[in-house]
Amino acid sequence: MRTPEEAFKSQSQPQQARPAQSGPAQAAALTPNDQRALDALRDQIGPVFGSQTLCMLLHVLALREKPSRVIELGTGLGVTTAWIAAAMAKNRDGRIVTIDNGAMFPLKNEAFAAHFRQMFPEVEDHVGFMERLAGSLSFGDRIEYINQDVDFSSPNGLLQSLQVDKSAQYDWVFCDVIHGPEAVEACFAGFLAIAAPSFSLFIDSASTLTESFLLAERMVDQLRRGKIPEVFNDFEDDEVRDRVRALAHSREFTIHHFTEQVDNAQNSTMLIKAFPVDAIPYPATFMR
Repeated sequence: MRTPEEAFKSQSQPQQARPAQSGPAQAAALTPNDQRALDALRDQIGPVFGSQTLCMLLHVLALREKPSRVIELGTGLGVTTAWIAAAMAKNRDGRIVTIDNGAMFPLKNEAFAAHFRQMFPEVEDHVGFMERLAGSLSFGDRIEYINQDVDFSSPNGLLQSLQVDKSAQYDWVFCDVIHGPEAVEACFAGFLAIAAPSFSLFIDSASTLTESFLLAERMVDQLRRGKIPEVFNDFEDDEVRDRVRALAHSREFTIHHFTEQVDNAQNSTMLIKAFPVDAIPYPATFMR
């Protein structure tokens, strides 16, 4: 049986990409090489940023909720990126736009850097790494990488800085860059401007940072009581501001905290969901 490193080395040439398409409910199967590559990412690289269990959580949730458009802030080493894209491949639909400024290169931990070079030889920067990673996966066409900085100073700053298609409506956003109160405010309000009717915002590590936990709970509580936090007005464009306020009035908001029983700083993920107000669950595909 090949080692994870050999699984990656055997895929140095990009595979034929599967076209993104809608399809039947039956999940598509990953290739054996795909699964070995995913396992290698999770087991060998996942521990660097504590994403070895989070990637599987997001994978399962994506299989169930079937998001078509996902934004990831903070690509890191592509572990969660690949596992979310793999769920999209199984669902036969979806695309993830992952954003990072590549500041982690060159890798500072020499012990890990040596191991990394065994798995991805001749990779010198983050752009090259993501090209190599996507090219090694048969579903790599579902991954779009953008090398850029993101402004978390305000919802308006965040929205203006993003180099994504702002006319699209996004089902999920996963923020794994910063997790302080400024990220909670900027992402919560900013991404409502480009949110799909049902929207999920994941902020890694925010649930176990006291200030972020309290702020998010407070904002969701205010929205449930029909009050709109002032930060939701922080947009220069009147149309954007009006859209965000309209969504804030017409959506149900819930907040969930996924905590992990480990003693480190990367031990939680916050999930804020927004969905149309209705008497039955949304979307109700089948009710008995």
